[in-house]
Amino acid sequence: MHKNANFLKRHSIPLKSLSLLVAFSFLLSDLSYCAPMEAISKLSINPLEALAQNPTRFEAPLDFSALKEIHQGSNGKLIIHIQDAHSNYSGQKNLAATLDKIMTQYGVSLVLVEGGAHDGTLTPIRNIVPKDTCLQTAKSLLLEGQIAGEEYLNLTSNHPMKIMGIEDINLYAKSITSYAKLADKREGILEYLKLIQRSLTKLKTKFYPQELLTYEKEAQKDNKDSSLNLKGLLQLAQAKQVDLKEFPGLERMSALLEKEKKVDFQAANLEQAALMEKINTTSSPKSLIGDQTKYDSRLKLSGMTVSQFTFFENIFTIAKEKNISLKDYPNLILYG
Repeated sequence: MHKNANFLKRHSIPLKSLSLLVAFSFLLSDLSYCAPMEAISKLSINPLEALAQNPTRFEAPLDFSALKEIHQGSNGKLIIHIQDAHSNYSGQKNLAATLDKIMTQYGVSLVLVEGGAHDGTLTPIRNIVPKDTCLQTAKSLLLEGQIAGEEYLNLTSNHPMKIMGIEDINLYAKSITSYAKLADKREGILEYLKLIQRSLTKLKTKFYPQELLTYEKEAQKDNKDSSLNLKGLLQLAQAKQVDLKEFPGLERMSALLEKEKKVDFQAANLEQAALMEKINTTSSPKSLIGDQTKYDSRLKLSGMTVSQFTFFENIFTIAKEKNISLKDYPNLILYG
């Protein structure tokens, strides 16, 4: 414990981040959820404020990360939560690249990290060390797991970053002590869990119907499509006449699958192409020369730079901005 305390004292931020939280807070006034990007631009609202108004506009850098969830809050604050593989070189390089893209596109500068309690900004070091030396040293430290992706980016880019630890240092030290105690019992706990698993397997074999055992076996296969697992479970529930009202999450998923059956995907693809063509050929109300470049950049999919969800959100938003009715694209609306 004494060693850990000295370690934390010597370093203003931890050398191994548990996860990353990028946050920027601001207050919105007199803006509606569905305000188009063009209207936002006219009010001189920065991109972060636009995202807080409608987080589905967030374009995740999918070359380096995967977008998992989007939630709309009510307090006017935007939080981008990034989970990373700790002390993993490729994972931390992807983290740095993800932050680089987000900072460039949205102007984020504040990085809040777990595992630290002080200002860990490395800009002063970057400013006094020759660029080539700084780059080489940062890469070496990243390979050794001595720094994390956000620190690497701070040392190798010109972003005006500020890295702050958000831990309560006393609670953090207590958690380290608790983990150390648990680590000593790790082998015994794992053996006990294996015993529980073997016992459960015996009970399932004895009491589960054969079709449920078959379903579980298929669902546990490597690389199994999760959508097929869900369909298999729903089919099993239907065969056993299980009322899904007791399982609201499954009931919603079942409704989505039913809705998906009604989508003509070939027609949706054709309608998508037709709508994009109409967007490209329809002049904006004021015929601004720069509009087309703006719209084209928001529709760009090369390199998977935006999520599919965001892509459809942008198509529909731009169509509304150009007063294009979506009633002629029923399959695309169902698909989107």
